[in-house]
Amino acid sequence: MTDNNSLDILVSFIIPCFNSSYSDLKRLLDKFHKSNLASGGRINTYEIILVDDGSTNKVCFNIYQEMVNKHLPIKYFYQENQGPSQARMSGIKLSNGKYICFIDSDDDINSDFLNVIYSSISNTDIVIFPYQFENQDGTKATRVYKHTIHQIMLGLFFSTYKGISSFNGIEGWYGYLWRYLYKRSFLIESKIEFDTHLKSGEDICFMIKVFLSNPSYKYVETGYYTYRYNLNSLSRSATSIDEIYSRDEKLIEKLIELAKIAIKRQLLSNREFETSILSRIASLTYVFLQAAISQNIKYKIAKSYLIKYRYFIKQNKLKLKLDSNTKLAKRLFLILFYFKCFYLCYVTLKFL
Repeated sequence: MTDNNSLDILVSFIIPCFNSSYSDLKRLLDKFHKSNLASGGRINTYEIILVDDGSTNKVCFNIYQEMVNKHLPIKYFYQENQGPSQARMSGIKLSNGKYICFIDSDDDINSDFLNVIYSSISNTDIVIFPYQFENQDGTKATRVYKHTIHQIMLGLFFSTYKGISSFNGIEGWYGYLWRYLYKRSFLIESKIEFDTHLKSGEDICFMIKVFLSNPSYKYVETGYYTYRYNLNSLSRSATSIDEIYSRDEKLIEKLIELAKIAIKRQLLSNREFETSILSRIASLTYVFLQAAISQNIKYKIAKSYLIKYRYFIKQNKLKLKLDSNTKLAKRLFLILFYFKCFYLCYVTLKFL
């Protein structure tokens, strides 16, 4: 979709919204206004696209109207609730910019972020930024990573949940969509799209597709984005264990499918694939057990799901020799075993 002014638009900022907090979204869009002033007035060279994914409140639309009055170049699009993947796909279709940048409505940006982004633009397919991580207690940490595509691929496939923090020193923080500036033509021509049937991990799968397409890329030293850890985000919201397993099943199947492509293109070895998928299954099982315990699910029911998680290991023949170079594999199997024991002890003590 284009309009008469599309040739002047350099960057399209896509912000999916679903029952967003007024204070969070207002703070975020006020930063656009401040950044525009700090940059000397780039208002005709970018656009903000708010995609309202079927919100039941009027926050997104009301703030849109406020920002129009501040003369921000902002668009509002409403769709029936279809999830963040479809919201981002709608944003891409509505965009006119040469580059695309995804922003989450509950995160934060620097007041001079337009200068940071515009100074980083080059002719590469993607630009990779450092970022800040803000914990619930308000403490912040800056994360800067620079790796090859092969190393990035390891970071994407490998889980970083609960102490399983790295694989051969590669941290798994490359799945965040907002770390990148994407050339729109690269995404379109490479047919890179979000998997709308995925309920979790859709951002990781999207980024795997990006790097499978052999993009030209560059790192920049200055960041502009603050990721705010939110317990109420969609990926952490409470749901039934059946829904949790269903979303995990789809994610694991998709990751296996993408891993096979990566192996074929020599971006991932068979051993790296096995280890990464094992770590993913271990971390997903951990999250599942946390939910099962919090929901007082009987162990017999939980065990039936644990067997299903183990089935992925057997189905894909994920067999690793536990030699000195594969200590992680042993650790992952022990994690699964300890989780099972912990669950049994917890339930037993609870009903004594």
